[in-house]
Amino acid sequence: MADMLAARPWTTRAECATEERAEHFFPENLGRHLASPSVLLALLTCERCEARQECGHEAMVPTIVTHIPGEPDPVPMLPTGVWGGSVEKERRAALEIAGDPDAAAALLETTFPQRLEERVAAFLAVGDRNADGRLRTKSWQRRRVEELLAEREDEVEVSA
Repeated sequence: MADMLAARPWTTRAECATEERAEHFFPENLGRHLASPSVLLALLTCERCEARQECGHEAMVPTIVTHIPGEPDPVPMLPTGVWGGSVEKERRAALEIAGDPDAAAALLETTFPQRLEERVAAFLAVGDRNADGRLRTKSWQRRRVEELLAEREDEVEVSA
């Protein structure tokens, strides 16, 4: 992750730049379900990142141009994965609602706490069982999410 971010000035303050395992920022099933531990792990990292706003602004600018079969011209695309506390699907929706990248980034930053809490609630609601009632295995991501959620609770208790 650090190599990918090295050219951007805000990345010296980015929490994700120090992550040893960056795959949770680019999960294969990104956004398929609200309770995804890999997406939640990335968002919990974004929550404590002081560069989240700059990262979110950058993620609103199409930087990847790809050729899509059947399209006569290149199609600009938003960066994939979790950037600035949002997934690509959320960034596309924010652009559609807000109309321009700056307003969309501001909308996503404003709604970040609510979107994060919705994912936390979904993750907690899923619990330790699959939909068919079998015990869920604890992946490293699931264990790390549980650790970060416990740290959040500790921080809330200390500040109260």
